[in-house]
Amino acid sequence: MIQVRDLTKIYEFGRHKHYALNGVSFDIKDKEFVVILGECGSGKTTLLNIISGLEKPSGGSVKHDGQEILTLSDEELLKFRRDKTVYVFYTYFKRESEGDGKYAELAKMTAKVPKTIFCDEPTEILDEAKGRHIFKYLVKLQKKRGLTVIVVTHNPNVADIATKVIKLNNGEIVEIKENKNPASVDDIGWTPFKCADG
Repeated sequence: MIQVRDLTKIYEFGRHKHYALNGVSFDIKDKEFVVILGECGSGKTTLLNIISGLEKPSGGSVKHDGQEILTLSDEELLKFRRDKTVYVFYTYFKRESEGDGKYAELAKMTAKVPKTIFCDEPTEILDEAKGRHIFKYLVKLQKKRGLTVIVVTHNPNVADIATKVIKLNNGEIVEIKENKNPASVDDIGWTPFKCADG
């Protein structure tokens, strides 16, 4: 289980402070398929980076199975990420989508059977067919292995395949929705990607 409490991330530019995240709190249960949804600049990628241990917040708490990851040493944090998580960057697909091995690296990354997969805009530079293929793979992997999958996306249609949707706007949660009957990937609509900031 992932527990996030009062998470803030502040960037200072001279006298100006920008709240990328402002008091964000939520829980993610084991084996959930979670979509973090928001427009460009809403704070969704910053949030994903913090809860996966890639970035430090300005304040708040992030616990994985009761363990506070924000107080871990660099060595402990590296072990946590290596043993329990996989982080899929959208830039990976740019490399792999050009040849026959476009999904081989994703399969290789998830072969270690992590507990949680974090995905940052995994279909950003893919066409619709390839994008749907990726989400089918993630859904299948989540169900087959009982993993927790957390996906950041701008695409509101993807929310329909999730068991939980966390919607962000200007660094704050505006809605958390449970979905007891997720749609299949084939049944959702598709929205082309429009920007790269998250």
